[in-house]
Amino acid sequence: MNNQSNYLKLKIPFATKSFIKELNKGLKIKGNAYYIFDLFKNVYVDEYLEIESANFRLTDYNMLKTKYYSKDIFKDFRKRYLDTLSNKEPENILEISYLDLNEQSLMEINNQFCKMNTTIRNMFACLSGSNPTGAKSKPENTPLICTEPNYFKYNFLNPLKFFVAKKHDKTKNYNNINIKVVDLEDFLNKYSIHHKNKFFKDEFWKYNDCNRENIENIHINFEKNDLNYSLSNLKLNEDCFKDKLFKEKNDNFELFIDGYLNKTLSKEIEWKEFKLKLRSFYKWNVSHCINNRYLSPMSTLKEFPKTIIDNAHIISFASLVETKSKDNILKAIDPYNCLRIDKNTHALFDDQSIYFDLEGNIVWLNGDKKLYLNMNLLAQKQKKYLEQIRIKKIKIN
Repeated sequence: MNNQSNYLKLKIPFATKSFIKELNKGLKIKGNAYYIFDLFKNVYVDEYLEIESANFRLTDYNMLKTKYYSKDIFKDFRKRYLDTLSNKEPENILEISYLDLNEQSLMEINNQFCKMNTTIRNMFACLSGSNPTGAKSKPENTPLICTEPNYFKYNFLNPLKFFVAKKHDKTKNYNNINIKVVDLEDFLNKYSIHHKNKFFKDEFWKYNDCNRENIENIHINFEKNDLNYSLSNLKLNEDCFKDKLFKEKNDNFELFIDGYLNKTLSKEIEWKEFKLKLRSFYKWNVSHCINNRYLSPMSTLKEFPKTIIDNAHIISFASLVETKSKDNILKAIDPYNCLRIDKNTHALFDDQSIYFDLEGNIVWLNGDKKLYLNMNLLAQKQKKYLEQIRIKKIKIN
């Protein structure tokens, strides 16, 4: 038996889009993906799925003609664990349909997944009838969405594919129970996994570009417990500029801003393009601070949200940028100039129909109040921006 300290188990909770969006149709799977890493070789030597709840696509006439059904591993799995559940002849099933798995079937399938010498993609294909997508050009196409709070919505299948061991190095010669289990947060930030001149952290962010709008547009329908919702290691009152990557990025952002304001950019850019750049800087800053817990990973709402969350400027982007003052422009891209609130409230806030006080209340123009923000989830610097809004409103009134 190999030394257990050589190994590390990466655990990634996931769900399919149909499960997250609570759709009536489609593949609805929730569970965990596990990758066993050899820390000496910086590759993973085994992988498997653990399904908590799931349905599966019935074997139908069209599936019989696919490349997956020609593979013995796929065909044998379907016949042993799935086709017997439907009691229907595949040739007679002409439309795609799904059937829920019961607890006994889930247990049997999980035991088999743990033993199988194949990839998580192939295990998923056993249930879906097709390979998980997510090409480099459209990584958001992946059907397996990470549900870890810090990295909710992110693609994990594609960046991991560069770190798989060669066939002759793959093994199940380890004690699964005794291996240290880590989540994606620790794996990204505490372990320097690199292979063939690729670092996992770099590859992860290539496939999860924080500037991609469509990664934000997945509906949140998880309860706190489902997401292992834990705020115990928030760094709300730490300075994000102590983070080396954040500082390096923002030093570059500041050089770009100086270049525009001082007209020293080698290529002239339009004001409209400059503002788009600033918005992308803001998105990167907020995303980085959320992922590294300088900002609350889920929202700043008092009640757990079941709506899409926006990253709203506290002091409006336009009012800061239009001054063309460097200090104000830096405030426009400051991640602490941000509230993570629902879209409807964001619209009212932008329209100046409401503001927030330092007790977390929404305050309407007529003076009515309603508790809305969880102030314990705000960093001190966020509260300072709120104070500026409050003082401005008092002066106006």
